[in-house]
Amino acid sequence: MTPKPIKLFFMRQNILLSLIFSMFLFGCSAKVNTPQSETAKQLEISYSKACATGECPCSSPLGPIVDGGSAIAYDTSEVECGDTCQPRAVKLVCKNGNFDRPIASLSFSCQVKACKACNAGNNQVPHGYTVQMYKSSQVTCGQSCDDNKRALVCKNGILQGSLSGATSDGKDSQYSFASCLPKACSCTIPDGGTMTLGGIITFYKSATGTCSVPCNDVSNTHKRTCLQTGTAQSPIYSFSGDPDYSKSLCLEKPANLCSCLLPDQNRTPLPHGQSQDLFTTNTLSNCNTCDTIKIRVYCDSGVLYDKPSTDSSRIVLAPGQLNSHRSLNCNPATSPDCRINNNCIANNSSQTLYGKATLTCADTPSDSTALFSCSSSNLLKNGLAYDSNSDIYRTTWQTSPPSNTCVGCALPWGGSVGSGSTVSLYKSSGISSNSCGTGCKQIQMRCQSSGDFTSGDPSIDADFRTNRSLYSQTCNNICNQEGGGAPPRFCLLPWQNSYVSADALIPMWKKKVVDYGDSCQNYFKLGRCLLSTGTFDVGLQYIYKSCTEKPFQGVRISSVTPKFVAASGGSITLNGTGFAAGMQVSIDKSNCTSINVIDSTRASCIAPTKTLGTYQISVVVGPKKAVLPNGLSYYSGSCTAGPGLAVFNYTGSDQTFTVPAGCNSVTVTAWGAGGGGRQYYTIQGLLTAQVGGSGGFSKGTFSVIPGSTLTVVVGSGGTGGYYRGSSGGGYSGIFTGSHVDTTKAVIIAGGGGGAGDPSGCNIGGTGGEGGGTKGGTHGSCSGLGGSQSAGGMGGASARPGTPLKGGAIGSTFTSYGGGGNESSYQSGGGGGGGYFGGGAGSEVLGLAGSGGGGSGFLAPAVTNGKSLTGSGRMPPNMTDVNYPYGIGIGGNDPSGGRGSANGGNGFLIISY
Repeated sequence: MTPKPIKLFFMRQNILLSLIFSMFLFGCSAKVNTPQSETAKQLEISYSKACATGECPCSSPLGPIVDGGSAIAYDTSEVECGDTCQPRAVKLVCKNGNFDRPIASLSFSCQVKACKACNAGNNQVPHGYTVQMYKSSQVTCGQSCDDNKRALVCKNGILQGSLSGATSDGKDSQYSFASCLPKACSCTIPDGGTMTLGGIITFYKSATGTCSVPCNDVSNTHKRTCLQTGTAQSPIYSFSGDPDYSKSLCLEKPANLCSCLLPDQNRTPLPHGQSQDLFTTNTLSNCNTCDTIKIRVYCDSGVLYDKPSTDSSRIVLAPGQLNSHRSLNCNPATSPDCRINNNCIANNSSQTLYGKATLTCADTPSDSTALFSCSSSNLLKNGLAYDSNSDIYRTTWQTSPPSNTCVGCALPWGGSVGSGSTVSLYKSSGISSNSCGTGCKQIQMRCQSSGDFTSGDPSIDADFRTNRSLYSQTCNNICNQEGGGAPPRFCLLPWQNSYVSADALIPMWKKKVVDYGDSCQNYFKLGRCLLSTGTFDVGLQYIYKSCTEKPFQGVRISSVTPKFVAASGGSITLNGTGFAAGMQVSIDKSNCTSINVIDSTRASCIAPTKTLGTYQISVVVGPKKAVLPNGLSYYSGSCTAGPGLAVFNYTGSDQTFTVPAGCNSVTVTAWGAGGGGRQYYTIQGLLTAQVGGSGGFSKGTFSVIPGSTLTVVVGSGGTGGYYRGSSGGGYSGIFTGSHVDTTKAVIIAGGGGGAGDPSGCNIGGTGGEGGGTKGGTHGSCSGLGGSQSAGGMGGASARPGTPLKGGAIGSTFTSYGGGGNESSYQSGGGGGGGYFGGGAGSEVLGLAGSGGGGSGFLAPAVTNGKSLTGSGRMPPNMTDVNYPYGIGIGGNDPSGGRGSANGGNGFLIISY
């Protein structure tokens, strides 16, 4: 046994012993040669003596435990959250240097693990705290989120019914949303967007206006109201009225494509739906009337037809028919022809007319038959000036020979006489009936009841029956005495040594040659040989057999091809007469260069640069000058066929355009799409709205190759957010070839950024405007606008913009625009698409920023180009004649009248 003083020493000096024991156990071997203090030596001796007597202390992490002493250990070093170490405690007793049980698996310390917090949306809930959770983040319009919630307690990182465990129905895990909002009660607009319940929107039957039925025509518009039908449990939201009216936007056809160009020299425009008479000439001749030389043309959507649109048999008028009718008016007073009782006698011609339609036996045909002729609008009857006052047949003259109702004898020259009537007939007594020298034999004959003529001389009657056609009503040479008893009279022709008989009508002219622009008709008369004098009745000045009009000797421009040239000018060909070396050509007051006279009727030159419009062409050859008014039209293109317009709306996919033949340049006008708007409920439950950024505007002209293909991209409007971030709008642009990337880009109008949170560091929440050399940005939490070399940086935890695409909160992009459509609760807006897209807004809770706008772009080869940004939600250049309202506008609160928080789609026009 150890003496009691020694044992008492160990008990009283436990702390000191621990130190000494530690030194003994852990320090001796390492410090064998280290000198020990006297006290340490004594302690070591005492320890040895204790062990010698069977009372060695036990070693432990807590220090030495004296023989017979006890210590507390645990069967684990830690326990789970909510548990305690006490049940795991084990009491150890030291017995002569060893505990009463093995201690290898025991721990001399124990602690409780920290309890994990639970995730509730973007927030964390501490252990033991209760939070309201929802089965879904949104409920159907008209339903309450209260039917969708459950109070859960956080237990060590798991939300469950209570700290003691999950709810008995086992559905705690289904309640995983920290917030819930009811869906807006709205109707879906067929071509995109929504309308809140009770809202009214004007729908169109057709999304494209025509020349006959413009967009706002009463037959194309219909106001429809968003209404609720069905049951309270299953409500149906739809628009009232005719479902055929389903288009929310309508694009007008430009007015300049509806009118038609008439073929007259001034290319007069004819409005759509109007008609016009066209004439071959504005003067009349050859018994034509204005009605006989005209056609009526009808303009329908820029095309000339021969009949109105109501006639299904109408056809498009051929160019040849139009070219032959180039006058817009006709003057009846210009006709040199003569008229009598609706009968026309062409100038310098004659015609036999009949005064009676029907002859009786009492009529003598010669009494109502006359030879009418016309000389420079002067009407002659039987060679004498016509006197209508003394003419009993002035209202009955006709071209058809009269019918004969007489039953008597038929006359050789037509008609008949009654039985018993006596008629004088003439038969030439010589070889020629046209020579007064031979004479005419007059014979009196009576009509018998048998229908035969008799003279009382059987030989004459026999001759009449055999040679009936030789007997005439008059003697052609007016020698009415048998044997030609009157002395013969002749008229000598002035231009040759020959004669004509009396009463002969001969065309005669006062001049043999007249200058160009004058007419031989001004010097013409029909001369009659007078029997009494042997001279002509027209006077001695009319001495020429014919008359010739001199050909044109000056300079004249009849046409120019092409009629349309680009504003930068180009090669033209002049057609006309009198062209010669040294020729000078001017367009308005600017000289045409590189003049090449091909021949006297054709010449070419290079038209100078001019502003858009129509100009006069002048040609000078020596002292002679010619002018063609409205000869050349300049337009923003270079197609030889004239101007055209190709319109592109958003379709959801890339589109193509094939350059028409003859086109060397095109002009592109483009608007990018607007960013989506946003609706946001404040803590006080108030609905506030933020607008998306407007799309940009770009325009310019660039060279193309006829027949080549261009790729067209038209951006979609950004999707509106509801208590969340909004999508950015897509860009609109054109690319060479079929591959869409920045190396092929020619002209781009950037899209606007999506709206952000109106609170926090982004007060206002407006999306950045698209377009220009750098897109816009609003607020310190917002994404930056794209530039000409890089995408805009995103806000905190948000993606930057990339080439052609806006930065997205989620992983997708919408029509090359910023994909904000995957934005979640209180997230930022997506960036707008562009040459380089804008960055997405901040994703930090409570600091949700708006998206930056995408940049515009103009390739170095583009001329007369400009790229502009808008102001807020309103795009630039809304006053452009081709701008349809709604295009490129940033999305707004549905109560603002647009019916949707979506941004307006992009739009692109190619003119040539």
